[in-house]
Amino acid sequence: MVPFVTAASKNWAEGTPVTVTDATLPMALEAMSVTTFVSQ
Repeated sequence: MVPFVTAASKNWAEGTPVTVTDATLPMALEAMSVTTFVSQ
């Protein structure tokens, strides 16, 4: 899944793709932000 982050310093910034394993998404979310995950 590809994360897209909107925060004070980012506007819909594409992040590094992450892999869901055993229904777990191994990613730390940035404080005071909105993160949307898009399936590839």
